[in-house]
Amino acid sequence: MIGTDPAQGSATTVVPTVVVPLRMVFPRDGSVLDVPGMGQELASSPLFTAFPSVVGTTQYADVYRRADFWDQVSTTSPDYHTLVGAPTILPTQTLTVPAALGHTALFSPANRLFGYVDGEGFSGQLKQLIRSLQIDPRTLAIFLEPNTEPTFAGTSPDACPGPTCLVAGGYHGALITGTRA
Repeated sequence: MIGTDPAQGSATTVVPTVVVPLRMVFPRDGSVLDVPGMGQELASSPLFTAFPSVVGTTQYADVYRRADFWDQVSTTSPDYHTLVGAPTILPTQTLTVPAALGHTALFSPANRLFGYVDGEGFSGQLKQLIRSLQIDPRTLAIFLEPNTEPTFAGTSPDACPGPTCLVAGGYHGALITGTRA
């Protein structure tokens, strides 16, 4: 968990954040998924900007953190917060999905093209980006891939879309750098 112990009093933790917009290229079917400006759009959302809620005016994730510790926040620590810092928005990065590891398909109800990528391969590409962009390990990196769903639990992207397709709408992970004592 990130932040201080709310039982110890009011404190604010600010998590440094970097947003990396992605342009997804699918050579298998020639599609490109790209949404210019999506980093700026995210930065102006309630994930980064305060809004009024029943636990105070704050960011979306902080609403949940304050509610989790409401017994302390409502009495001992009224100024307790865990905030996401104003993001540094990096230039759009292009990821090319190997033909065997992904494709796109039209999602008819939304009339939108969606990309389906092998989750392990995609995770590996993100780790390479973290290294090449030299993102500090103490920074929250948010990657924005437009309408692209990574598969998990051994699901092949070829099963998607379909009844046996298992995809993640979002996920988190960690990249360990250096050694641990």
